[in-house]
Amino acid sequence: MGSYHSFLLICCLIKGGDTMYNLLPKPVMIKVMDEEAINFDKICFLNLDGTSIKKSVVKNKFESLEGLDIYLQDIDVSSISSKVDSKALEVMVQQDPSFVKDNLLEYQKNDAYFLRVYMDNERNKGLIDIKYVHEKGLLNAFSTLKQLIRPTSNGFTIPRVEIYDFPNVEIRSISTTFAWYAGYSRVGFDSQLWNYEDWKAFIDVCSDFKINQINMCMYGYWPFKFDEFPETTLTNYPLKVWSKENKTWIEISYTHPNIVNEFLPDLINYAHEHFIRIFAYIGLNSYNGGYSNVYKERRAVPPSEKYYNNFDFLCLSDERNVDYLKKSIRRIVEIGFDGIIFEESEENYWYCSCEKCKKRYLEKTSRPADAKHLANYELLRKLHSVIKETNPSCEVGLRAWREEPVEKEVVYMENAKNSIPEDVFLYWAPGPYNPESEFEKWVKIFGPERICARDQEANAYSASMGRLFYMFRSNILRPDKEHLYWSLENDIEQYLGSVRNGCKGINGYVFEWYAYFLHLYAVSQYGWNANVPKEEFPYYALQSIFGEELAKDILYIYENIKIIHETQLPICKLFFPFLRYKVRREDLDLLRKIKGENRKINVMIDSLLDRIRKDKFLRQYELHFEKLKNMASRNEIILDMCFVSIEYESAESEEQKIILLKKLYELNEKDFDLIKEMYFDVNPHEKSGIRVCGFPYHEIKRSINNILEPDKYDPNTIYLGTETIGWLWL
Repeated sequence: MGSYHSFLLICCLIKGGDTMYNLLPKPVMIKVMDEEAINFDKICFLNLDGTSIKKSVVKNKFESLEGLDIYLQDIDVSSISSKVDSKALEVMVQQDPSFVKDNLLEYQKNDAYFLRVYMDNERNKGLIDIKYVHEKGLLNAFSTLKQLIRPTSNGFTIPRVEIYDFPNVEIRSISTTFAWYAGYSRVGFDSQLWNYEDWKAFIDVCSDFKINQINMCMYGYWPFKFDEFPETTLTNYPLKVWSKENKTWIEISYTHPNIVNEFLPDLINYAHEHFIRIFAYIGLNSYNGGYSNVYKERRAVPPSEKYYNNFDFLCLSDERNVDYLKKSIRRIVEIGFDGIIFEESEENYWYCSCEKCKKRYLEKTSRPADAKHLANYELLRKLHSVIKETNPSCEVGLRAWREEPVEKEVVYMENAKNSIPEDVFLYWAPGPYNPESEFEKWVKIFGPERICARDQEANAYSASMGRLFYMFRSNILRPDKEHLYWSLENDIEQYLGSVRNGCKGINGYVFEWYAYFLHLYAVSQYGWNANVPKEEFPYYALQSIFGEELAKDILYIYENIKIIHETQLPICKLFFPFLRYKVRREDLDLLRKIKGENRKINVMIDSLLDRIRKDKFLRQYELHFEKLKNMASRNEIILDMCFVSIEYESAESEEQKIILLKKLYELNEKDFDLIKEMYFDVNPHEKSGIRVCGFPYHEIKRSINNILEPDKYDPNTIYLGTETIGWLWL
């Protein structure tokens, strides 16, 4: 995951000999000094001892250039020839602010660098001069240098260029998952299953692309040791996993990798060596550990049986709950996080209706959402005090006020601003469903210096689709029939709006990494330099990594693969809020067309995988495209399920309906065969009191069995993730 070729992306094209050099992010200024590139097989960093950057960090950054000899030494330039031969590329670094040409802000100066690649004709040796103000800028220069270097048949080459560079926003962050609804909807997938070495490799990726903050989502059972409340941690969690060896389920006890071998403090230190801050991204009285599952009587009290998601948040009139939340936050701060981002519960249609909460909150407001805000303002101030008492430098962020109406009155937002501590930063602001004027209203009220993110959550929605591919609006079957506003294109539009309004930062979601690397690259580009047309971005990105031919194929697949979620089948009565449209008879021609297109896409993915596996520089992408192959193969089955389900809806005889139901059952099993072949955590979870699974297979199976075997009727719905339940009241 950390290798050089995995993470190059085009935004700037430089011709050097016969090689095209692509840089991500695109530098502010780049000038080609000579068309002839410099060839070399060694690189020597001459004077690193004058910097605070560890030599191990520098070596690690360039070690992935397989075959390149790396020298890290502090020696006189004149004696270099005695150490290495003339094919060594020499790198000289100098802390010298004189290169700064513009009236830059302080953070821009700290991140800025000047890099010059040229030839010393007298010694017939390639040289690189790097100037910087702060070591942050020096490490940024090294990241650019790494991208400039390209392998050849007998060594490496680099173009003769001058680069002057600095970012357009201070915080360039991504939000990813360390534990996401763990113990409520799932145990985990993707990054939630990574160990220390996997996370270090991901930090390397972020460093290479000048990402300087990672917000680690920790929703659900805590993914760290917590001696005061060990029962709330993801430890010895029962789970059934599929054994392909003997075709049966095996029950195991799962413990989060960070609890098995605690590595978070070391990982945070590793990130700091790369000038990357690590934040904990958690609920503000929402999925805080396994506490609400263990102590169900301390949950919020719903006003009626209709609202069965009371495991989401706790009753704040119970001081035991407040004490637990304080201790949890203190423990998180003690781990060493640079900041904590709180997110309010997504439940806006009811609030705790116990007698105390009615008097304290509900009777003082006109809506349940406002009662939630009132209670959370009080809680936030308490937790803010705990954070600052434990570590005064630990920052606090907030994601709040996300409910309807999406356009809010100025007076309302000014009251919201006055209700939270002045040093709290916003990690949510209005998104693609609003006119831009609504976002500008927030900027004016809170100030651009407090806004670090907007509703840039396309990949969070991708991660909610049950491992089916969704990135672009073109992936949706009937986009005109859906309310899904989030896509990579819309994320980029929001990044541009944040930059245009001078905001402190941008944030993109990488809740699902494999097959979705473009989301991280978009944050890299638009957080650093927004002068790249959004229409050009995806192809340039893919071209830089895979070359022109493969890039065209990959982009074709990415833009043309369709997501038809299994809940869109008429047989599935479960409401899935993220894709609401149910396929019907009038879709048959479109579905047949998609069927032919999907067969073509499957053949293209097979060809891609074959070429990637044979290329030593691209082989590390194998898992990304194996997952894409699994998605496309499942699409083939789901399309067949669409045809049968539509036929079932119009079948007149009971005999024909039973035949069609049995066909659906078989196809559903084939879909699940592909799921359990690829993924670890595939069965329902019910510790919260309701059954939940991210894969619709189980609910479809329940629905079919209830029709075929009414005497064995199962009334218990299997919901599609606890994150979707708060949307069911819409």
